[in-house]
Formats: sequence, C-alpha cells, structure tokens
Amino acid sequence: MQKNIWNVNILLISSLCILVLLSYACGQKKEQQAGVVATAGDEVITMFDMRNALKVLPARERGEYQSEQTLTQFLHNMVDWRLTAQAAVKAGIDRSPDIKTQLEILGDNETFKRDQILSNAYMSFRQKEIKSITDEEISDYYKSSKDEFIIPERAKIKRICFEDKQLAEAARQELQKGLSIEELIEQKPQFKRKFDSLWQHRKDSGSQMEQAVFDLNNGEVSDILTVKTGFCLVRVEEKFPARQRALDEVSKGIRARLTYRKRHNLMENIRQELRQGVNITINKALLKPYHFTAQPVQSSAPASPH
Repeated sequence: MQKNIWNVNILLISSLCILVLLSYACGQKKEQQAGVVATAGDEVITMFDMRNALKVLPARERGEYQSEQTLTQFLHNMVDWRLTAQAAVKAGIDRSPDIKTQLEILGDNETFKRDQILSNAYMSFRQKEIKSITDEEISDYYKSSKDEFIIPERAKIKRICFEDKQLAEAARQELQKGLSIEELIEQKPQFKRKFDSLWQHRKDSGSQMEQAVFDLNNGEVSDILTVKTGFCLVRVEEKFPARQRALDEVSKGIRARLTYRKRHNLMENIRQELRQGVNITINKALLKPYHFTAQPVQSSAPASPH
C-alpha cells in the first residue's frame, strides 16, 4: 500500500515538473513573439531579440543604448546583420566547416550571434572583390593631398617648473649663464626637481608656450611662464623647420588609408544592395518606454557590418 502511495506521489511530482516546464516554454515563446520592434521584408525582430542582442554587448557600450535614437540605430544594425546573414546562407557560406562549427554551438535564443557570425563571414567573402591599391593610386593621392604630409616647424625643448616665482627667477639667471637644465639641478641643490623633455609644434594657436618657444633660438631660455601649477622656464634644445614629407615616407600609410576606404565603400555598397526593394520598418512607439538595465556580461559583439 505504502509503495503504491509512493509511486503516485512520484507520478504527481513528475507531472507538476512537466507542467512547469511547458508553462515556461510557452511563456518564453509568447515573449519571443510579442513586441515586434523591426521588420525587414518577411523578417521580424522582436523586443526579445533586441534584449538578447544588447545583453552580449560590453556593459559600457550597452549603456549607450538608452534612448529612442540610439536604439533605432541599433535596430537598423540588427536589420543589416539579418539581411547580410541571409545573403551568406544563399551563398552557401553557412555550410563551410568553420562556420558550421561556430553555428552548431549556439543556443536556441542566440539568433543575434548567428546573424553576426554569418554577416562577418559574408563580408570577409565579399572583400575578395577589393582590388589591391596600385602605386599610381598612391601617387595620385599624395599629389592631391600634399598639405596632409607637411611636418610643421617644431622644437625640442626642456621645461622646469617651480612653485615659487623668486626661485624660478634665480634658476633663470643661472640658465642664462649657459648651464643646461641637467647641470642646473645637479650643481645647485635648491633647484633640484623633475623636468620635462617635450616637442613643441608650431600650430599658430597663440598659446603662451608656443609663442615663447618660437621667439627663442637654440640654447636660449624663456622668460618666466605663469601656469596653473606655478612658474615655468623653457630652454630650446634644437629647432627644426617645417618640411614636406617625401612620397616614400608616407606611401605605406596612404596604402592603408586607401585600402580602408575601399573596404568601407564596399561594405556600404553591400548594405545598400541588400536593402534594395526590402520594406524596412522600425516601431519607435515600443522604444520610448524601453530602458535597458546594463549589467556586466563576459561576451562581446563584433562591430556593425557598415
């Protein structure tokens, strides 16, 4: 008799557990289906999707998405990821061994991660379309942008500061006798303190420091400069005139810049290409009352494909 009662109890407990699990699953499904915040053709992005996407962002970045404007931009990014992921599937990229392995370990509610994996793979695939930058392109850019490659007049200086103006004046008199700042602090204990070795560029800013430095010749010491922390002296070690950087000095940087520009333009073209003819809507009415509470998360999300 007791054994039968025990079996009935186990059966009841098991039934209750199944009901709880079914209830949870149904509730989760309803949550997934409720609150459509964006559509792209037949594709739907819900509030549930958006929350899951935000959760994988670093806490600091996630905190930026608190307004209707920033959330709208985030949803547009999600739309682009979704459309690019679709393009990846059409191209068969999801069947490649590496991508297939990455997708297999994702959970049921990680659609956002799936979209990003496929989107990034598709962008890498399409980047093969980018042609290498030629020497002629580099030369043309250099000729049309020479002002970017001018190094302004500059000076190598040393600066020493004091809290007391009288001590600064005494140090100035010693430096004018021909001592270097290193010799000053080594030979005169009352002046011993840290000093700075700096580069000062002529920017025509009109700052006290800039004006003082470029009024001096090599080896000369400035008048006392009043700053927030006290009183400073500047000694010009060496001045260098402005010069135009040669093409061979900057060609590597130009190549990198032009490559980045081509990559960016390709991504934007792909974005426009995939959006062509697709009806995209953002339900901003649902975004107004939405406030996401940022909490630290370990994983992070790659950047938008555009």
